[in-house]
Amino acid sequence: MHTWLFEIVRLKVKPSSFQKYEGIYRNYISECELYGLKISNLKYIQIQRYYNKLFDNSISSNVIKNLNKLLKQFLNYAVDEGYLLKNPISGKKIVIPSEKDVTDTKEVEIFTNDEIDSLKKVLEGHRLKSLILIALGTGLKQGELLALKWEDIDINNNMKLKSRKLENDGSRKTEVILQPPKSKNSNRTVPIPSSLIPIIKEH
Repeated sequence: MHTWLFEIVRLKVKPSSFQKYEGIYRNYISECELYGLKISNLKYIQIQRYYNKLFDNSISSNVIKNLNKLLKQFLNYAVDEGYLLKNPISGKKIVIPSEKDVTDTKEVEIFTNDEIDSLKKVLEGHRLKSLILIALGTGLKQGELLALKWEDIDINNNMKLKSRKLENDGSRKTEVILQPPKSKNSNRTVPIPSSLIPIIKEH
C-alpha cells in the first residue's frame, strides 16, 4: 500500500488530497493489526471489526468513512494487479459505526463586542495584528488569509480573492501552492470594512 500511495497516487492527485491520504495511511493503516496480514488473506469481517474498534476508541465516523474510501481504492488496485481475486469490501455493505443520537448540534460561538475590543488592545504592536483583524473583519479562511498578496487588496474598493491557498505538498514541507479554482465562485470579491483600512495601510 505504501508503494501504491507514494509512487502512483501521489502523481495523480492534488497535494492537499495526497496530504490527507498520507495522514490516513500513517495514522490508521501502517501500524494497525491489519497491516501484518497477507493481503490475499484479508477478509471483510476483519476490516469491519477494525472499524468498530476504532469507533470504540473515539475515532469519528467521518474519519472511518475516509479510511474506508482509501482502503477500497487500494484494494481495487490490488485486484487489478493480481494480488487479490476480489476486493473484500466491494459489493458488501461495510457498516460505518455512528453515534445513535445526532440531535445534539453544537452552536457556533462568536466573539462578543467586548471580546473583540479586548483582542484589539492586546494586538497593539503585535506582528500579526493586521492578519488577525482581517480574519475578524472579513471571515476569510485560514488558507486564504495566509496566501494573501498585496495585489489582492484594493484599499479604495474591495479585497479580491484569488484561488490560492496555503497547503502542504505531501513532503512535510509547507509552501504556498497555486491551485486552479474549483468553480467560478472561487474567485470572489470580499468587501473591506472601513475600520480595517487604516490598519492595512499601517501594515
